[in-house]
This record gives sequence, structure tokens and C-alpha cells, in this order.
Amino acid sequence: MIRLLFSLIIWVYYGGMFILMFPFVLLAYVITAPFDKYKRVPNWVFLMGGKLYVSTIPTWNVHYHGIDNYEKTEGTIIISNHQSFMDMPTQSLLPWTFKWVSKKSLFFVPFMGWTMKLSGHISIDRNKKTAIKALNNIIPLLDHKIPIILFPEGTRSLDGKLHKFKNGAFSIATKHNYKIQPIVMDGTRNLLPSGDWKFSFHQDIDISILKPIDPQNFDSISDLKKHAYKVMKNELKRLRGETQKTETADIASIN
Repeated sequence: MIRLLFSLIIWVYYGGMFILMFPFVLLAYVITAPFDKYKRVPNWVFLMGGKLYVSTIPTWNVHYHGIDNYEKTEGTIIISNHQSFMDMPTQSLLPWTFKWVSKKSLFFVPFMGWTMKLSGHISIDRNKKTAIKALNNIIPLLDHKIPIILFPEGTRSLDGKLHKFKNGAFSIATKHNYKIQPIVMDGTRNLLPSGDWKFSFHQDIDISILKPIDPQNFDSISDLKKHAYKVMKNELKRLRGETQKTETADIASIN
């Protein structure tokens, strides 16, 4: 009963935040449109709303790892695992601004989608031709040192495991020599599981920023993708304590 009531309050709060935020984002867009081609100001307002939403819920604790690994001086393709609808609101707490590449359907959601569009985020669908075109839209943003967050799995993981990566982010990084910055999230799946609408009351969330990966160090897109997958999978295991469990099991088996 407590979880049910808590979830109702959080969803009302979430929707209310977007309704409240929309006129501010719209005003920022109208005022800055003549000189803010890449919608930096509306996006800053939008992300501040996300920060306020997550940070004001005291029973959700977000832990950061490796913040110093982020290179602010370059346009960077940030790749993240995807476990929950709450990945994006939680990522708004990151201490820099960025744009998301998100599924097209989100942009039709009243207030939420409208604010995302006014803030300059990139919509994408799963049709291969239109997806490639959408990904090409991130190139001017990256050239102006605006980082982009993509979810290379393409959709949320239902079991919490890291699933096969698509080529898009790695193809663009290799072709245009953008660095890949992996970030790994854990805890959001338990916060709001896929297919469920009820939130966890208490939840710890980890966001780990890994060292950037230079595509010039790899012979092919496939090698770059495999390396990124490997380091992210290992970090997800570390956050969950699975590495330590494996090592303990190995030692036990030797003894």
C-alpha cells in the first residue's frame, strides 16, 4: 500500500514538473532562438528541471563514480546501458549539459516530448534508414562540443544484463574521430522495472563514468564496439559486486 501511494505521488510530481517546466523552456527558446542555434539555453532549463525532480526525492540515493574521467573539452559520444524509464531523469543529475538521442514516440508525449523538442534533443525510430539520418544530426552538435548520450543497446534491458550493441554510435565515432565515453548505470531497473509503473521507495543508484575511448586505437568499428561492451560489462559486474563473488568462488574452488 505504501509503495502504491508513493508511486502515485511520484507520477503526479513527475507530470507536474513537466507542466511547470514547459513555459520556462518555451520562454528560453523564444528569447534565445535568434542566437542559440543549438538550443543550449532551453536545454539547460530542461536539465535543471530533471535535476530538481530526482534530487528532491530523499529516499533515492545517487552515487557517482569516475566523474573526473569526463573530458569537457571535446564533443563526445556518451554511451550508456539502458535499464529503465528512469535512466534519463537520473542522468540529468550529471554535472554537465548534453543532448539525448531518444526514441521518436517520446517526443509526442504532451509536455515531456514538447520540452525535449524545444531543448534540441534528437528523435530516432528503429527504421534503419531514418535512424542513420537522425544520427547524422548529432554531428553538428558534437562539432560544437555538445556531448550526446546514446543507448547502444537500442532499447531497455528487461533482465538488467548488458545486451548486444548496435553499430551507430561506433560508426560515427570512427568516421568523424569522436571519442566514446562509456557510462554505466545500475539501480534504475529496481527503481522502476520495465513494464511496471510502481516505484521502489528506497533505492540506491550508481552512475559510473569510465575513461574515454579513442576510436583511432582500433582497427575496425567491430573492435571498438567489442572493447566498449567489454569495459561496460565489467563495470556493471563491479558495481553489483559480481566480480568479487566470482573471485571468491574461484579461490574456493582452488582450495
